[in-house]
Amino acid sequence: MENKEQKDDGRIVVYITYKAKTVAFSAYPKNNLKVTIDNIIQLAKSDVQRYWPLPEMNNGGQRITYRLGKIDGGRNKIFQHTNNKREELCLEDYGVKEGDYLILAQKVIAG
Repeated sequence: MENKEQKDDGRIVVYITYKAKTVAFSAYPKNNLKVTIDNIIQLAKSDVQRYWPLPEMNNGGQRITYRLGKIDGGRNKIFQHTNNKREELCLEDYGVKEGDYLILAQKVIAG
């Protein structure tokens, strides 16, 4: 019954890996990527034992941002938040579906 309710509200379950730990995450595939990542960060902050400790700053004192991606053919494909027309992108735009495995990656900051 619970799975039916999840399907009815449009959420899908995906598996997100960060630093060798994978957890299930319920996401709306039509939410823009920024909203989805913000939701992941909020969950991680509220339950570090279940998720991961996600630092906000790197060792150099610069703010860390996170991105989602997918392993495609053995290579990490990091999702962009917007397309060439500056339109917000979502999981659905990248073909993410129920049961897919995603990666959470720190954005590389040029210094």
